[in-house]
Amino acid sequence: MKKILFTLMAVVLCTGMMGAAFAQFSDTETSTGNVFQAGSTDLQISNGGPWVDTPPALTIASAANMAPGVEVGPYDVWFLNAGSLPGFVRVNLSYIEDDADPETGEYAFIEASADDYAKNLIVTQAYLDNNGAGTNVAPYWALQVADDAYGYSWAAALAANAVVADGSSATGYLPTVFGLEQITLEFSNTYNGPEWIWGPSDFHYEVIYLELNSAVNNDYQFDGIDISLTATLSP
Repeated sequence: MKKILFTLMAVVLCTGMMGAAFAQFSDTETSTGNVFQAGSTDLQISNGGPWVDTPPALTIASAANMAPGVEVGPYDVWFLNAGSLPGFVRVNLSYIEDDADPETGEYAFIEASADDYAKNLIVTQAYLDNNGAGTNVAPYWALQVADDAYGYSWAAALAANAVVADGSSATGYLPTVFGLEQITLEFSNTYNGPEWIWGPSDFHYEVIYLELNSAVNNDYQFDGIDISLTATLSP
């Protein structure tokens, strides 16, 4: 009986020692360098010269001595996605009054307000670099003004001087700076079409022509506005 007991104890002890020995076997692998970083959005603009990462602000164009009914331009505005993330570019306009000194003229005329001037400053032509066959998109901007700001009503847009009638344009209307100030412009090949997705290093430009309405009177002499263009790149 004792021999059997001792034999069983020896077997248990041996088995335990073997188990302890086998427990030493292992294999460990480590994964490192799992870095998560945010990308960047960086929109830069140009007027045909070096790219500018505003601030500082970039002056795209100016025109002095504008005469009623005389078109000025072209003015080129370039946009570059200099960041690492794709996105959409959207543009807004705003303006403030910037009049010449009437004391330098022969007469002191009745002053037109900044809004009055903007309502009579017409975007006669606007071209995007790849919108298809160099199509003038100004009429479609007028359509967006009527749709977005005036409840799809040409009559309301005309009454507000946000657009002007123009029989030669695709829609029969052209936008004023006053009208464009009330909407956000997007880049697409067609009106209400899908927006362009700008990948890293993508750039596009638009060409703009302006005209002071031929119907303005002497109240507009010496008057003017300072237009600011704000472009935003966002996912």
